[in-house]
Amino acid sequence: MMDGPAHRQGSASLDRFQKNMEKKEKRPMGIFEAYAEARKSGKDGEDYCTDRVKDKLEAYFGVVKEKHGASPDLMK
Repeated sequence: MMDGPAHRQGSASLDRFQKNMEKKEKRPMGIFEAYAEARKSGKDGEDYCTDRVKDKLEAYFGVVKEKHGASPDLMK
């Protein structure tokens, strides 16, 4: 059972959400950065919507760091 919304991108596809964020931020944004942003909590923007999302992103970050070193640019 979910403990909250899985994302906060509304009805927009991830591709559309990415384009909207690029317009808002006035800079290019990688698809993974858009994915992570769409899953941030609306309360403070520092945490993710659900523990499941947080676990998946942390697992991804761990594999990327393992394969590409301690400080890769994870958002590109």
